[in-house]
Amino acid sequence: MYPNPVMDRFEISIPFDWNEGHIVVTNSVGQAIIKQPIQPDKLSFDIKKLASGMYIYHITVDGVNMTVN
Repeated sequence: MYPNPVMDRFEISIPFDWNEGHIVVTNSVGQAIIKQPIQPDKLSFDIKKLASGMYIYHITVDGVNMTVN
């Protein structure tokens, strides 16, 4: 995920070929803030509306789970 820290938009780079997936962004108390499917050709996300703070990104692609703080 980059840039870090994120200001308005972040991008995900997944180092292998994949077909389908989804992302869930949670806040520091575990509440899901964003839930959406992701596509290999669209890995950029606008987060301007989120309040400043720490978020955890849960990404699943083709059954493989990844978590990024």
